[in-house]
Amino acid sequence: MKEPFVKGKYSKRHHYIPVFFLKGFADDEGLIYIYDKVKDSILLKQKPESKFYEKDLNNYKTRDGILLTIEEPYYTPLDTRLSPIFSKIQSGDINQTLTALEKFEVLYFINHLFWRSPQSNKLFIELVNKEGLSNKYFGFKNENGEKVDDNQIPEIKTQVLQDVEIQKMFKQMIALSDGSFEESKRLFDKWYVITLTNEESSFLVGDYPFLINNSNISMNNVFDEMIFPLSKNKLLILSDKSPNFLDGILFTNINSCVIAQSKRFVASSNEKQLKNAIEHYKASIESNTEQKIIEDTFKFMYHLSEYKDHDEYIKAVF
Repeated sequence: MKEPFVKGKYSKRHHYIPVFFLKGFADDEGLIYIYDKVKDSILLKQKPESKFYEKDLNNYKTRDGILLTIEEPYYTPLDTRLSPIFSKIQSGDINQTLTALEKFEVLYFINHLFWRSPQSNKLFIELVNKEGLSNKYFGFKNENGEKVDDNQIPEIKTQVLQDVEIQKMFKQMIALSDGSFEESKRLFDKWYVITLTNEESSFLVGDYPFLINNSNISMNNVFDEMIFPLSKNKLLILSDKSPNFLDGILFTNINSCVIAQSKRFVASSNEKQLKNAIEHYKASIESNTEQKIIEDTFKFMYHLSEYKDHDEYIKAVF
């Protein structure tokens, strides 16, 4: 039995992409190939837990040391609860087997994963500057229980905007908010999963695996529509224009987008597939299309959604 969390005992190595999720992209040996984007090299096959973590990511550090953590009391139970659902995703036809509640749990996971990522810090700052700090997500009140405006808490707002340690604690309030729940309900109606049947093909996962198409992001509308790899052979599409099939071009573009979005690490069960995606991503840089790669991928997906199946699409194109 796991020991309960004891204040003052803090773990250091925190995965911003949980190990149970990464296992869905591993090969039959439970290992993954990892592309180091910074060093431009593919590392030797290794265990999923070897990368995608940051030291003290979910610990709140001060000059006097670590004050508190949200890793053991918050993320560990969350990951434990969600892990069986992703085991189910990795092993079956989830369009048929996932319950409505389990689908909501997946969306809940994606929301928390987004704000768990160090890469969402920049967006958090932008949204606080845009929408304020005194709102339904972090609403501050005075001693009489009355809501206060941002101009009444300038010191607090300045500290939040400048202190990374405070930011990573505040970000999780967004994921837990009613606004995020409302967004999950909207996304639920857009749910569509594509499953790869070719065992030689596989989706990649990166350290920021969210392909988002949203020109006006807000705290209660982060995603709007999104493509998200659930495992090496399952892709979640949250859009009103989901295609009924996966064309080779769209597949390649999605994997290239995963690399484009990643800050450093990208993982795959298939080294050949990983190399192909890297080549395609580099080609987008050479052709100056990298900045629009996600936008263009969604546009192509919309185009495919106009056809009932691949045969109709091929006939129309050729």
